[in-house]
Amino acid sequence: MKPPFRDVFVGADGRLWVLLHTPAVAVDVEPPADDGRSRIPPARWREPVVFDVFEPDGRYLGRVRAPDDFSTHPAPFFRGDDVWAVVRDELDVQYLVRFRVERANDRPERAERLE
Repeated sequence: MKPPFRDVFVGADGRLWVLLHTPAVAVDVEPPADDGRSRIPPARWREPVVFDVFEPDGRYLGRVRAPDDFSTHPAPFFRGDDVWAVVRDELDVQYLVRFRVERANDRPERAERLE
């Protein structure tokens, strides 16, 4: 059992971005090398990042699915259809990426990375 949502973010334009709980998906991970030190085991499950987006007046805009490398910690920054968030590369190095929300039938659908 999960609560209906994980977090709520307020964009610079007043939109509410409600981070939903979703079914977790299995992740293929290699076990860490046993070097005798105690380590936290790698996560074997990942919960996809999905937001319900609302205008400041409460009107529902739609659901946005973020890419797999999207991170909600530290908190993303939202303004209009642009989202800035931290991602990690294959070496676990963090960097800031701007995403643009793609729309289908004038409703938000998914966040795409801007290169």
